Amino acid sequence: MQKCTPMDWDHYRYFLALARKGSVTAAAAHHGVSHTTVSRRIAALEERLGCRLFEKLPSGYQLTPDGDEIVPYAEEMEQSAFALDRSVYGRDSKLRGEIRLNIPESILTPLLLPDICAFAAANPEIEIRLLVSDRVSNIQNREADIAVRLTDAPEEYLVGRRLTEIAYAVYGSYSGSQAEKWILWNHEDAPPGRHGAQFPGYRVGIRVDSMLSKVAAVKHGGGIAELPCFIGDADDGLVRLTPAEREHGWNIWVITHEDLIKTRRVRTLLDALYAAIECKADLILGRMEERSHPSMSM
Repeated sequence: MQKCTPMDWDHYRYFLALARKGSVTAAAAHHGVSHTTVSRRIAALEERLGCRLFEKLPSGYQLTPDGDEIVPYAEEMEQSAFALDRSVYGRDSKLRGEIRLNIPESILTPLLLPDICAFAAANPEIEIRLLVSDRVSNIQNREADIAVRLTDAPEEYLVGRRLTEIAYAVYGSYSGSQAEKWILWNHEDAPPGRHGAQFPGYRVGIRVDSMLSKVAAVKHGGGIAELPCFIGDADDGLVRLTPAEREHGWNIWVITHEDLIKTRRVRTLLDALYAAIECKADLILGRMEERSHPSMSM
C-alpha cells in the first residue's frame, strides 16, 4: 500500500459515505453530489493508495480487507474535521447566519412553531433550517446545531437544559361519535398500561405512525387515544377523559454541542426556546382544568 499525503480528506469522506451506504447513488445523495463525483473520488483514492477498497457485488459495494483497514483512520480524520468546523463556527459572535434546529413534529407544530416564527421575524439575518423529524440528529457531526429532544439522558458532550417532564392523558372527540376503540401507535401491542385498565372492553381500532394522524383520528371519531396534554388540552375538538399523568424519564431538553454554545446566534435561539417552553409549563404538565364529556362512559 502506497503512502498517502494528508491532503485527501475529500477522498476519504466519500470513501466513508460509500462504506456506510453501500451504494454510489446513496453516497452521492448524502453529500449532495453526482454519482460520478463519488466514483471519481474513490478511483483516485484507490490509485493513490495502490489497492482496491471495494468489491462491487449484486447487493452493493462491500469493503475489501484493505478498505476495512482504512476505515478507523478515515473516521479519525472525520472527527477532526468536525471538531475544526465546530471550533470555527463557535467563534462567530454575530446574529446572522444559519441555525439548524432538529425538532420532532409533535413538539414543533402544536407547541413551538409560533415562537420560532417570532424569533425569525425579530432576527431577520438569521436563517433557521428546521429539521423536523423524530430521528435524532448527530450534533457532534454537525447534522444539527440545536436539538429539542424528549429524553432523560443526552450525550455527555451536549449542553443545555432539562426543562420539564411531559404529562399525558386519554382524549376523545367532543362529537361523542367515537366507537369503543383505541387509536394506538403501530408498534404498540396494547393500550398504555397506566390508562388501558380504565377503559375495560375497549379494543384496538386504528394504528398510526404520526402524532398528527393520531390527533386527527380522535377528532374524526375513530376512537380514544393517549396524547400529550400540551396537544390535547389546547385543542377545542378534544376532551380529556382521564387525569394527567407524567411520563417519568421523558423530559423536554433543548441542547447544543459544548463547542457551539459560544456562538451568539445559537445561544440567542437557545434562550428563546428555553423561555418559550418554560412559559408553557402548565400546559405541558397538564395543569389545565380537566374537561369531561357527559356522554362518554368509562
